[in-house]
Amino acid sequence: MMHMIMEFTRDVQFVFKTWYAKEDGNPGWFYLGLVLTFIYCFAHMFLPRIEKFLREFLLCRSSSMIVIRLVLTGYQFIYQLSNIIVMMLMMTMNFWVGLVIALGCGLGYSFNGIHKDWREAVKKYDNVTEISNYTDSDTPYNKF
Repeated sequence: MMHMIMEFTRDVQFVFKTWYAKEDGNPGWFYLGLVLTFIYCFAHMFLPRIEKFLREFLLCRSSSMIVIRLVLTGYQFIYQLSNIIVMMLMMTMNFWVGLVIALGCGLGYSFNGIHKDWREAVKKYDNVTEISNYTDSDTPYNKF
């Protein structure tokens, strides 16, 4: 039974019992596992963007709500399965695998998650004139 301590060795079992790398054997499998884990975690962070694309595409192309719901339900199943795989990778309790997961998800998020459409944010505040008309004494917080 494995204890819940971070290990700093190259002996690691990835997700399934048959996917393992041993320190005394060929270390190339370990490094290949790290590279594949990084790629998987990087790609995992693009799944929310795919959902947004699917919603827009299906709303433009399909008039049937049943088709839209089926496709989005399938997407949600794939997304949850991907979350479970990332969790299982982290549960190897290997420091190097955890570091690669953090780097892959962090870089994937920075390439995908931070860059929100600034035009949508500007449109929300274009028509708001009430904010500029407030003075310090007229703010809603000073009325109490």
